[in-house]
Amino acid sequence: MKKTSLSVCMVVCNEEHYLTRCLNSVKNLADEIIIVDTGSTDQTVTIAEAFGATIINYTWNDDFSEARNRGVNEATGDWILILDADEELDILCHPKLVDLITTSNAEGYYLNFINYYGKFDKAHYFTDRACRLFQNHFHIQFRGKIHEEITSSMNELKLQIKESDLTIFHYGYLDDMITLKKKNTRNVRIIEKALQVTPENIRMKYALGVEHLQASQNSQALNTFVELLEQLPPTSDYVPDLLLKTVHLMRLFHQDSKALLLIEQGLTYYPDFPDLLDVKADLHLFLNQYESAKNTLLRSLNSYRDNSNYSSLSGSGSYRSAYILGTIYEKLLEPTEALYYYEVALDFHPAYIPAWSRWVLGHLFFSSSSEMMNKLTSWKEQLTKEQWIVLIRSLTYNGKFHFLEEIWGLVPLDIRAELISTIKPLSVSIKLFIEGHKQEALAALHSEKRELKMEEILFQWAIVYEENQDGIDLLNTYSSKYLVLRNLNEVLEHGQQSDEHKYALYLAKLMLIETQCWKGYLRLINTTQALTSEDMLYPLSHFYLILASPQWFIKGIVKQLTSILLHLNEREKLTLSILLLKLKNYHGAKEILNSLITHSPTNPLPRITLSYLYYLLAKQHGSSEKLVDENRLIAIAFHLSS
Repeated sequence: MKKTSLSVCMVVCNEEHYLTRCLNSVKNLADEIIIVDTGSTDQTVTIAEAFGATIINYTWNDDFSEARNRGVNEATGDWILILDADEELDILCHPKLVDLITTSNAEGYYLNFINYYGKFDKAHYFTDRACRLFQNHFHIQFRGKIHEEITSSMNELKLQIKESDLTIFHYGYLDDMITLKKKNTRNVRIIEKALQVTPENIRMKYALGVEHLQASQNSQALNTFVELLEQLPPTSDYVPDLLLKTVHLMRLFHQDSKALLLIEQGLTYYPDFPDLLDVKADLHLFLNQYESAKNTLLRSLNSYRDNSNYSSLSGSGSYRSAYILGTIYEKLLEPTEALYYYEVALDFHPAYIPAWSRWVLGHLFFSSSSEMMNKLTSWKEQLTKEQWIVLIRSLTYNGKFHFLEEIWGLVPLDIRAELISTIKPLSVSIKLFIEGHKQEALAALHSEKRELKMEEILFQWAIVYEENQDGIDLLNTYSSKYLVLRNLNEVLEHGQQSDEHKYALYLAKLMLIETQCWKGYLRLINTTQALTSEDMLYPLSHFYLILASPQWFIKGIVKQLTSILLHLNEREKLTLSILLLKLKNYHGAKEILNSLITHSPTNPLPRITLSYLYYLLAKQHGSSEKLVDENRLIAIAFHLSS
């Protein structure tokens, strides 16, 4: 039986930076590689020839379809795969592709695209699909001077196109690629030229709107998209994407009521479009409509499946939707539900840092170590080094020392060796210091001959500063090596106030809080009062540690916060009210909470906190009525520590 052959066809120009990656992804699959070169002046042709490609020199005339068809017409394979130089075929798909073209009862297949954008991150992409694999049929032709497509040609010929689970990775939307290629100017020129010939071409109008959007010409893009939505039927293949872009632009221009109406209309046609459901939930959240947001996100999660009908952002209908649902339950002071949805997010994507950070902190308050261990065991091979560092640090400065050794046993060997040499010495030293063994803590840092890291020196400074010394000599010793320490030194000695100096002060605050150097912390904020008069006195991410600190320390913090009350935002004022509650200053807390309720009547947190205040007052007066669970205060602190 004759082997089914495959031709890979490409159109390229000056692609020396990316072509090798692309061709490597098909070199063991393609029987023929055809390169239509439109005038490269770099090493593109040389690279293509090294892979055995047939080179067709082609004079570019602002028509992508014509260039595509030039290559397709030269192909001799039974099947044709279309690729661009900034793409690569997932090598794991090779066996599936061979099976499809060998046993197929269809004439073409849609391939799934993973489009990376911004700065490269494997978790940051949006999905799309296009027919890129089809039988070598004489009458199949690409159409469209730009954003060329082949489906309309195949549909007219009544050729069947099926879905596939083949994947192409696309890097063309990454920031460095956009900067290098400067496609926007070229694309606009081609589109405007095409519209001069066919001014009512809706697909070209949409393409022009997309180019306006990518060039941040948002008003023009919105006007174009609104006009197109009035003309296109819901069955048009790119209407879901057009609809979503229009909603985002409406929100950008604060047209929230119009956006919500358009979303509702869209969901009647696309009820399982997770991105549309997620943006609807976000709009409800913006309006403090928490129940509506919850229900919409649950609907988004329930719509999750292997569905490539929509261009979709990574995590929509899965880990991002679950994470946002967790944050809503946090805000409604339902930490058990919040943790559940953070776990759902991490089950989808264990390396998702936002959900991981909240899950780790939440488990310190609301879960047992055995529950935490069970989940860590199931995720451990997919967790990053940074995630293990977050976990170990959190356990250390929260005093969960009994749990740390178990955690070290879970860390995969390839990561464990590095972490033992980088963060374990500091973790052990902080543990000893918190337990009251100062000399042993310092000795642990110097137990091996090695160069001390910046954080380790900052920890030594925190110990010295706690004992009413400035630690200037220590900072001077390492100032030439670590810029942060030099900046901290300049803050303490000269009151420097640049952003770099404020960052050094921020790191110093973190270290003092994490090592429970409470006296040193009060000294620092008193010493640097000019710097902090318009800055929060403590990082909100560590509010739960402040709440658990000694009463005398909380009194000192409250005194400082009260002196800058006018500079505090809503969230910071809420933390002040919690600290006042801890000090049983119910009058002061009530005054702040009532003010917050007046200014933000739809925000539930001030009301919930006020109800807790009344519970404390009732308890103080001997009432047996249980108005609010006492764990509510911990739940509030958990939510505010972000």
